[in-house]
Amino acid sequence: MRRPTALIVSWFTCLSLLAALVAGCGDTSPGYPTPAALFRAIDAQVALDRTVAFTMTANGTGPAAADQGSTTVDGTMRLDRPVASVTARGRTQAGGEPAVDLEFVSLPDGTYVRMPDSARRQLPAGKSWVRVTDTGTDPTSQRLSAMVAGIRDIVTPAAQLAHYVEAMTIEDSATEPVDGEKCTRYRLRVDLAKTAAVAQDPRVQATARQLLGTGMQSYQAVLWADDHDRVRRVAVTLGKPTDSYGYATEVRYRDWGRPTQIDTPPPAEVAVVS
Repeated sequence: MRRPTALIVSWFTCLSLLAALVAGCGDTSPGYPTPAALFRAIDAQVALDRTVAFTMTANGTGPAAADQGSTTVDGTMRLDRPVASVTARGRTQAGGEPAVDLEFVSLPDGTYVRMPDSARRQLPAGKSWVRVTDTGTDPTSQRLSAMVAGIRDIVTPAAQLAHYVEAMTIEDSATEPVDGEKCTRYRLRVDLAKTAAVAQDPRVQATARQLLGTGMQSYQAVLWADDHDRVRRVAVTLGKPTDSYGYATEVRYRDWGRPTQIDTPPPAEVAVVS
């Protein structure tokens, strides 16, 4: 017959092994466990790097995708606080219309947009750029400011998604490379009803209510961050593939921390719109 002491030792040994096995069966997904932790880490690295280059594509989805047009932009950013400075160029096409070139410089004190050839005849001789401000009340200022602000919000690394962090969950994560860089891919889900209820920014609440009004309950975003918490890619899809109208954006980032100079256009080429 085994002594009681030996039985007790054997019992605790089994418990220890069982505890180790249970611990080993826990969540082994790579990366950060919560959206809040993820975006804190990203924000800290952005503050260190301060500059980045990007390529953004945006297009309609679903059966009516051709009616919604598309935009492709390539540029660089200086990640100033609270507003990033951006210089970019690309092409945009609104449903059924010919594509036009797009070029702009966005600084904290104003936005400069290079007008396409077809619109330059409306400017004074020798002018190819217009300067607009967020406070302009004329239709041109409002239209161009809104367009550039929308692009700036999309391409500022993870900033737009961070507005929704209170209503966001990580559905899953996995190791997945981007352009040869080892990254962690996070599949994120944003609850729009919760966003409308708890978001601190009134504009974010308004956007959530607008999307809820279309019948959407949530949307998915996918974010890839490397081992230094630098965002390498973000993809957001609004709407289901079967929806007549949907929207998808993708931004890819490169050259984090590389010195970047963002200047205003030559003053002699700028017309002021106010």
